[in-house]
Amino acid sequence: MSPIAAREPRVRRSQRTPPVAPRGRARRLLGREAVGVFATAYAFYAAVGLYTTLVLHVVVGDAESRLAHAFFVWWNEPAKLSAIGFVWPPVQTLVLLPLALVRPFATSLAALPLTSAVFGAGLLVLVDKALAHGGVERRLRWAIVAAFGLNPLIVFYAGNGMAEIVFLYFLTAAFALLVRWTRDQRWQDPILIGFAFGVGILARYEVAAWLPLAVAGIATVLARRRASAARIEATLIATLTPVVYAVLLWVYLNWSLTGKPIAFFTEQVPGAAPLRSHGASLVLDALVLQLKIFPLTLAVAFVALWIGARRRAPLGLVLGLALCVNPLTTAVLVLRARDPILLQVRYNLRAVPLVLVAAAWLLGLVAPARRRLAALALLALLAASIPVTAATMLRSEHVLSEGFFLDGLIHGRDQDGRVSPLGTRLSIRDEREMAAFVKRHVRGGDTVLTDDAATFGVMLADGHPARYFDRIDRGDRVWSEALRNPVGRAQYILVKRGAVRANAANAFDRIVERYPQLGRPNGPKFARLAHANRTFALYAIEGLR
Repeated sequence: MSPIAAREPRVRRSQRTPPVAPRGRARRLLGREAVGVFATAYAFYAAVGLYTTLVLHVVVGDAESRLAHAFFVWWNEPAKLSAIGFVWPPVQTLVLLPLALVRPFATSLAALPLTSAVFGAGLLVLVDKALAHGGVERRLRWAIVAAFGLNPLIVFYAGNGMAEIVFLYFLTAAFALLVRWTRDQRWQDPILIGFAFGVGILARYEVAAWLPLAVAGIATVLARRRASAARIEATLIATLTPVVYAVLLWVYLNWSLTGKPIAFFTEQVPGAAPLRSHGASLVLDALVLQLKIFPLTLAVAFVALWIGARRRAPLGLVLGLALCVNPLTTAVLVLRARDPILLQVRYNLRAVPLVLVAAAWLLGLVAPARRRLAALALLALLAASIPVTAATMLRSEHVLSEGFFLDGLIHGRDQDGRVSPLGTRLSIRDEREMAAFVKRHVRGGDTVLTDDAATFGVMLADGHPARYFDRIDRGDRVWSEALRNPVGRAQYILVKRGAVRANAANAFDRIVERYPQLGRPNGPKFARLAHANRTFALYAIEGLR
């Protein structure tokens, strides 16, 4: 017996978990299973996403914006990687770059579901492997994976191109690797955990809230196993190095290109109107919303915390607390932003896949004779969660386009131009109609002065962003100078109608803010209306001011 093994604390038989490091043929079978799960899930999510995006026109503005800026990286004039922007997390746009290179995929918006389906399918593979390592038999874990994967929120975000499914994949991967490492301490797992957190943070900054839990879990597990101080230090360095490198690289790029090293974080949740609710009320609201979204979350969190405390299992405490971080993070962000809009459903999905990781770990602690019954109970609860989640998507005041997605699937109705409970409206038809007019009547490069933050959809639908004089081309300073005196600098002005800062129903348009009377009798004399629809207006620039 080695000295390390001799120092290992004895555990009761009921605490021992089944073998979780399959060898030889078993590992090859698990690899083939992962390929099958991925292929099946990808085909399903891509098909649903393509149908809802291209036929039902259920498109989230944030997803279209990220795709537009990925498209500008390749096709704008000049083409440059900085078109991804320096406010939103860069991975949200970077993952769209491969398909944005193919013009038809980008302009039709097909790139959105085809990209997010990759991460949705990968998420199900993570869940399947976690259940396999928890000792759940194959057919039963397939049923559990299917019940989780068919949850309408997972289906929606796996097929709409949003960043939610991207950061959920990396956050889930980090904790799935942590669970695997505690059972079979492979040297590469801490590095992979750090990599998952590093990329996850650059996909959604609040993923950093879970990092201290993972680090504390690793240190505690090693300390309980009486590892040397040198080993603990080396393991923590291996975990944190990828995270530190990723964050510092992004800070350096912001500093060198914009002169504002951390503006990307401080501008994420700027101050807004005063809140009427207190902090305790916000935490309660976030907890209630979590129950409405995925009722299993708090139940699994309670069981994991109870098991962790009763058996002195650090991993149970870490997993239980990880499920509690979501409502607390939501409350903190709402308090900082002073805007209850952060109670949206999409901002409260963070704990959903972690529930399956924690449940898989708990199943591994159950005696083999009772594990099947426990897994069947989990399957039943997952199935029962589907109608609860669907009801939340249809009825909650905190939804964005989730209700449109279900309404479109159930009734087959086109959702173009509908106004969400939050007051947002997106019309793909208006974007394409305006883009078609511009393509027919406008020639040359940098001809149309526009604010890409508001009219990105038209530029994307056009397919030739070099036609537009936008803020990406030569920077905000040059663009602002042209805006102050557009005569002679451009031939047209394109705006999103009514898109002013005070109107939450529309994206902010700096041109509309500069010329609020644009198109009215008392408006600027140099602008003549050339074409307009419900959402956009194109003005010809004529004469002198």
